[in-house]
Amino acid sequence: MGKAQKYREYARSCELLIEKTEDLRVRARLRKERQEWLELAADHEAAERRVRLEGERPLDQDMTLSSLRAFERTRRAGSA
Repeated sequence: MGKAQKYREYARSCELLIEKTEDLRVRARLRKERQEWLELAADHEAAERRVRLEGERPLDQDMTLSSLRAFERTRRAGSA
């Protein structure tokens, strides 16, 4: 199980505790904690996406004009 999923589970456990708790101060603290766990999950997923996309560059940065033309021909042939 990934870290983001674990963070979401912690947030879910906070949610369940909020439903069971009557003390308003405790509920407020749990809501804040829940939000922090959700933000951690989102930050972790964004970091993973950045790592995956680091190696990918737009085609026109690496291609010569002739290789770009060849790429376009194969792309058109594949869609026909």
